[in-house]
Amino acid sequence: MSAVTMNHITLRNMQIESAIKRHGIIIHGVSNFAYSTGMTNYGLPEIIITTMSQRTQANLINHFFHKWLEEGVDLKSVEPMFEKRDGSDALMKFEKLSVSGELTDKYVCQTIAYYQENFHLAQNGVSFVQLVFADHNDHYPDHPEYDHKGVPQKIFKKLTLN
Repeated sequence: MSAVTMNHITLRNMQIESAIKRHGIIIHGVSNFAYSTGMTNYGLPEIIITTMSQRTQANLINHFFHKWLEEGVDLKSVEPMFEKRDGSDALMKFEKLSVSGELTDKYVCQTIAYYQENFHLAQNGVSFVQLVFADHNDHYPDHPEYDHKGVPQKIFKKLTLN
């Protein structure tokens, strides 16, 4: 890595650190996804969301950050927050992700770079969860009848435990 690239990464990490000190976390909004940096500082998993508007993504990440700080992390029960067209609750769930491959190489690069430079803040490592949404028929993306056109979202490799 060149000195210019290292200086850019160090400068960006300083900006991230400053924002985390002011706000608790930082949310990176990219064209079709958003993810957090800073939740690891509190012993929480970082979040990535790959559907919805950037504003909704940011609101959801902030919501779960504050909820988990107050109540602890509960990945199994995600309260209904949206309604489908028919008035029923839209389903969503968290998936634990494998922290490798496409996720780290192309999507959560700033979080990875931040904790590589600030490893003392991530003594137990960095973990990620993805907030995944069901389609209008309550199918999740791993179901063969999931509506990928109606509810498009990038899905990452799940964490598998041996």
